[in-house]
Amino acid sequence: MRYVAQLDKTGCLVASTAMVLDLTYADVAQVVPTDDASRYPLAGSNDEWWQVAFKGIQSLASAKGETVVELERPYMVQFGLRYLAMVPTDTPNFHHVLAVDETGIAFDPCNEDGHKPWSEYQIIALLEFQPSGE
Repeated sequence: MRYVAQLDKTGCLVASTAMVLDLTYADVAQVVPTDDASRYPLAGSNDEWWQVAFKGIQSLASAKGETVVELERPYMVQFGLRYLAMVPTDTPNFHHVLAVDETGIAFDPCNEDGHKPWSEYQIIALLEFQPSGE
């Protein structure tokens, strides 16, 4: 997986999606909003923002021959697949997103040297990217 850095405070979802789907930050930023409502005024609440973001991720994944599946707890990763993992931060209602590669290593888009096993994080949501048709 090629590392992509987040370009602003709220760009972790864009950067992590770019890593998982082998796209550029700019490619993903065209369809996946950041948390910054001023940059994406149509998403009024977190739920609305997430619906728009998830739809954009699904669209990008589909174009790459992938299907996105929101996993249920207990979370497990399957060798050979990629994931987006949401983790908590110290700020209430503000989460961080990591990219997880085929071997289960999480890449932090705000720390280029921050690679460690996904299981070392407190995962609060996990999206799996499967080849379409599985």
